[in-house]
Amino acid sequence: MHEQTAVVRLPLEGPIFALVEDWRRSQPKIPSRNEAIRLLLRRALERSSENSQPTVVERDGAVKSRGVICRGSANGAGLDDPR
Repeated sequence: MHEQTAVVRLPLEGPIFALVEDWRRSQPKIPSRNEAIRLLLRRALERSSENSQPTVVERDGAVKSRGVICRGSANGAGLDDPR
């Protein structure tokens, strides 16, 4: 594991922003937006290395994973709890 740190500006808009916000607000202890993005990114990277198929978020906010498209809803559907 690399012990490097980088500050990354990540503009989120529209559906993908709503998906992240809905997911983090659905957590028992609401993480900061930065922490939520780190948790979701870590989960996606772990899954892609396990399945050797990356999870892709389309420009319209659809989340594609293993050939399935999931669209978020108010309860964060389409984004799994990374714990």
